[in-house]
Amino acid sequence: MKQFPMTLRFAVGILLLAACSLKTHAGTLYGVAYTGGAEQLVSIDPVTGASTPITALASGAVGVLQGVSAYDPADSLFSIYLSTGTSDFLYTVNAQTGTVTNHPVVTNPAGALAYDPGTGTLYGVVYTGGAEQLVSVDPVTGASTPIGVLVPGAVGLGVSAYNPADSLFSIYLSTGTSDFLYTVNTQTGTVVYDPVVSNTAGALAYGETRNRQALCWPEWHYLELPLQSEFAGSEAPSVMDGVSNTDNTFEEL
Repeated sequence: MKQFPMTLRFAVGILLLAACSLKTHAGTLYGVAYTGGAEQLVSIDPVTGASTPITALASGAVGVLQGVSAYDPADSLFSIYLSTGTSDFLYTVNAQTGTVTNHPVVTNPAGALAYDPGTGTLYGVVYTGGAEQLVSVDPVTGASTPIGVLVPGAVGLGVSAYNPADSLFSIYLSTGTSDFLYTVNTQTGTVVYDPVVSNTAGALAYGETRNRQALCWPEWHYLELPLQSEFAGSEAPSVMDGVSNTDNTFEEL
């Protein structure tokens, strides 16, 4: 059996109460879990799976909006949308101190949040004007500013990943009949690639080589998707069946 180094930053199937919104910083794994009557930011031991509460986020919150969290390692800020059933909030908490820095009410929560660690800019995707649009999000006010239209007529969001080296934001979008992997330049709003895909990955992240890497659940394939050739359709992604290990490697079966 072969082992391969992994640069994945997302894991599928861990802490469903946290909507699979897990982030890492200096070896620490963060998530959100409902415990003690409130949604709480927790640290997670990847070896045992045990979680340790850091701070309560929203008393009375009844749900974590799926896929809408982001972590800024530069400032140790964890942002996540929470709902009380009547109002939606964008909570931002310092993961090191447990201090909630902001929690504005929002009327149209963005999906697929991601921080640019270099600038601290928070990005997301919002359905407005009949189309899914890439936006920047103000974590203080919760207001979003359109950057560029992704796809008119999209009816659903999938997982996303952000590449700060090239300012590229990739996300799966669906029109109901077809699924697309959209990649947009966050500085210009230009859609760089938009291939049709037949099997969307369950988790997505950019590796250090700037290839997108992903785990497909429930099959548990490890994929490496070359940027140019995969988008152009001239080369299929390399796929390996196996399991992820606790030492940050992927073991081929």
